[in-house]
Amino acid sequence: MQSSTTSRGGFTVLEVLIAILLLSVGILGLADSAALTTRMIASARRQAHAVALGRSTVERLRSGECPAEGAGEASRGPYVVRWTVSPVAAGLARRAMAVVETPRVRPARADTVSAVIPC
Repeated sequence: MQSSTTSRGGFTVLEVLIAILLLSVGILGLADSAALTTRMIASARRQAHAVALGRSTVERLRSGECPAEGAGEASRGPYVVRWTVSPVAAGLARRAMAVVETPRVRPARADTVSAVIPC
């Protein structure tokens, strides 16, 4: 005699929908992480370039004789470099400071590089 109820293997529609929902949440989480990583890499690249510009400005001021007091400004691509030279240690040294601004990012960023130059 055969039983009137036979069991079939497989998944119900509800189980498939729950699996699709969980998979979708996981994929969205990965996409968000990838976007955040891309933004962080771009920010680090911008900051590294700005610091390199600031360092080269300070090294240029440092390379010659004792630099004269004063200030200046230059544009280099999307960056604006402002520098100042001021006396320290009772006039026996100068502080050279370069501020590199990146106005095109929101919010605008500024990176500072400074050095004390003995005279």
